Amino acid sequence: MLTAQDIIKDLKYYALSVWQKKIIIFIISAIVAIGWSYKLLKRPPLYVAEKTFMVSDDEGGGGISSILGQFGLGGSGGGGSYNYKKIMEIGQSNLIIDQVLFDSASILGKNDLVANRIIELYDLHENWNKDTILNNFLFTKDNRNSRKGKLARKILQGKIKGNPKEPSSKKLVRFDYSEESTILKISGEAQFEELSILLAESTYEKLSRFYINKSIERQATTYKQLKSKADSIYRLLSGSESSFAKSSNFNMGLVLPSDNISSARSMRNIEMYSTMYGEVLKNKETADFMLKSQTPFFQTIDSPFAPLGNSNTFSIINAILAFISGVILTSIVVILMAYYRKEIKPLITETE
Repeated sequence: MLTAQDIIKDLKYYALSVWQKKIIIFIISAIVAIGWSYKLLKRPPLYVAEKTFMVSDDEGGGGISSILGQFGLGGSGGGGSYNYKKIMEIGQSNLIIDQVLFDSASILGKNDLVANRIIELYDLHENWNKDTILNNFLFTKDNRNSRKGKLARKILQGKIKGNPKEPSSKKLVRFDYSEESTILKISGEAQFEELSILLAESTYEKLSRFYINKSIERQATTYKQLKSKADSIYRLLSGSESSFAKSSNFNMGLVLPSDNISSARSMRNIEMYSTMYGEVLKNKETADFMLKSQTPFFQTIDSPFAPLGNSNTFSIINAILAFISGVILTSIVVILMAYYRKEIKPLITETE
């Protein structure tokens, strides 16, 4: 049975084993720290541009359901008037990504499609040179849906949204959501400051515009139809009023039986069109109110701006932590070796 004295004796033995190997432990830990520091120093820069915002939606889920149906995501469940996680899924859909990629922008002094600037800035041609299909490929207006264009689009889509099965995988655009604050965040994470800011802002702009337009699509159509109907009735009403006025002026007070019929018909038309116009105007105002009340509102909280900090900047703290980790791991190895010599090896010798 182990006693306190035995435990203290064992601790002294293992501590002495570690102390005797202190120089080796120090050298190995220093090598680990230097190697880790070198790896950090060789990392490419990473600029993170964060766009935070909130979404208020009074539609009670109708708009988001219609949008999600286009992506096969379904609109049921999810608590509340909107489901932020599914908004994030829409933001990471190929539809939104393609709108970002095929928008023109000036990045680092050169104006071109964002897709082409990513290809050039990340030297994708160097990897594609091994592939005769995409050798020196750049997007034009005519080749986006070609075989080469679809292959290149798929590669760039993967570069922007990363591996969906690995949330921590590298990606140029990252989405986050806080359930407590209900704040959404779009982060552009690129090696180039301008590209990071552009990706965050452009993704937000494309997502908000698409979401708002699709959420109010039905109400907007109803409003446009009522507005068109109101304009048509107003033209008919104006025409009848003009006809009645011309008829009265032309007669100069001389009233014939045929004139009575024409005037009476014009008056009936004026009364009818006035009633119809008033009713349509009322329905139009109601539709306008419904449209405005059900339009989702994207409220920007913080927008990224230059200069951005380099998230991959080397810090002496990283080297210190690497050294400490090396000391701990090497000490554990020394202790295990001491335990083997003290406890395991004698047993093996006895059995032999």
